[in-house]
Amino acid sequence: MDYDAVIIAAPFHQTDIDVPTDIYTQVPPQPYVHLHTTFVISTSRDLSSEYFEWKGKSAVPHEILTTFDGVRTNETDRPEFNSVAYNRRVGDDEYAFKIFSDKEMSDEWLEKMFPGGVKWVYRKLVSWGTLLCSYNHLS
Repeated sequence: MDYDAVIIAAPFHQTDIDVPTDIYTQVPPQPYVHLHTTFVISTSRDLSSEYFEWKGKSAVPHEILTTFDGVRTNETDRPEFNSVAYNRRVGDDEYAFKIFSDKEMSDEWLEKMFPGGVKWVYRKLVSWGTLLCSYNHLS
């Protein structure tokens, strides 16, 4: 059977799909992303204004996303975290946050980020395969 297009929504080289060698070699290997996920319960609803050098009259925003412009210039200094976000209130004066980062966040770092104190932390390392969509014209 011939197809005009094939879309594979899986890490191609780990699927064991039997395809001709010339097609197999056209698809570059897709590395896994190792992402540290940290969930925090804090007694502070706000992130540290001191950490972010926030001089505004309002609180630090409840969601902060970072970028890594160094990927374009071959720099190795990555941001301390990819994102930190307020999730919701979970009890009397207890607030949930989630943090995504390339490395594990230390207890000391968390104490700086959450000035009201940290009551509970859950850390998990997640390996994500890159979603690969491949378009091939087979005839």
